[in-house]
Amino acid sequence: MLSLACTDKKIATTQKEKPMDQETQEVRDISSIWILQKVNGSKMETNQIFLDIKMNDLSFSGKSFCNSIFGKIEITDNTKIKFTNMGMTMMACGEALMEMETEYNTILRKVASYKIVNDNLFMYDYNGKLVLEYGYSATKISTEEVGEGAYYNEKSPLLRLYDIWGLKEMNGNKIEASKGMILELNTKEMSFIGNASCNNIFGTLESKSETEIAFLNIGATRKMCPEMNLESEYLKTLKEVKSFQLKGLRLLFFDADGNILLDFIKID
Repeated sequence: MLSLACTDKKIATTQKEKPMDQETQEVRDISSIWILQKVNGSKMETNQIFLDIKMNDLSFSGKSFCNSIFGKIEITDNTKIKFTNMGMTMMACGEALMEMETEYNTILRKVASYKIVNDNLFMYDYNGKLVLEYGYSATKISTEEVGEGAYYNEKSPLLRLYDIWGLKEMNGNKIEASKGMILELNTKEMSFIGNASCNNIFGTLESKSETEIAFLNIGATRKMCPEMNLESEYLKTLKEVKSFQLKGLRLLFFDADGNILLDFIKID
């Protein structure tokens, strides 16, 4: 159970809000892992809530009070920022944690600007009110846990799947890179996120040996696109995956009969 500073199952609100000081802003690339320190002035007594911001593809991922979160970011005018297309896993936790998670995610959606002072990241809402404070972290190793059933050691093929992969072929048919079908595997938390050409997808992973893998609890955003056939086939195929093989920078997924279903290439 996380030890959090909260009041009546909600994130406390500070009495005096610090205004945004335009003259002390430090404009720089904010690609990093940021550990949540305060929400509305209330100190978080845990280092397990974080944002991993990547400016190279304007995306973010991280851990909320209960679930993993992910999405895209928009940055304009140096320090203007928006968190968009937010998605999350669907694990259920205690009532108190779920209420704080809902409030935190709502606050993230209202963030409009930021500033950096030394190794601290301050985020403000549309009214210039300081709502979130983060501290810089070079790594989030301390917040990661080995997923149940994961064969987790330096030589494990499963560990080497921890990366971002781009789909090259599906059921023997080539997939254009422009489709943007990306799969990000987190074999430490045994979860995945990605894009299915139209919608963002997410879910959990299961493995009972060093070559077995299954995609479970698959979820997706609900945006409608003109052509949904490719996405439908992809989601159906993911559910049929039973095992994998690594070949250099390639990652192959197989069905129960050993047929190649999906062929990915490492892109990060």
